[in-house]
Amino acid sequence: MVCEVGGPKAIRAVGAYVRAHDALVTTFYTSNVEQYLFRDPDSWRQVYANVAAVPHDSASLFSRAVF
Repeated sequence: MVCEVGGPKAIRAVGAYVRAHDALVTTFYTSNVEQYLFRDPDSWRQVYANVAAVPHDSASLFSRAVF
């Protein structure tokens, strides 16, 4: 799925879907989103809040691309 990770709907909708199916997200692939995220000094707060709303556990991973 491709979505705006800092937006108000997409990641939270994924979280609701996962929760409704009594599941966990084990891997988040963020590609190179970080290079865009931190251009706006407050956007990272929304991303962190969105990710926190997705069912995950201590074994869940973030996978990212660094160039």
